[in-house]
Amino acid sequence: MVGVAPAGQTSPALTADHVIACIRTAVAAHTGAIKEVEVTLKRRQWLCEVEIVDDMGQSYELQVDVATYQVVKTERD
Repeated sequence: MVGVAPAGQTSPALTADHVIACIRTAVAAHTGAIKEVEVTLKRRQWLCEVEIVDDMGQSYELQVDVATYQVVKTERD
């Protein structure tokens, strides 16, 4: 999941620290329990997709840009 760039890509590899920072960013934006974390490379941009379930049972997916640690998209499932 982390640590290597996909074959043919020249983007730098991610570390566990990058992913942890993304999770912290997502939880700061929307509190709840972490259900799933997925790292993707889209158009040369690393994104962490963090799925959070709040106290009411609502599920949210937040995309965090690894370069800026900003939430760039939030979806309610």
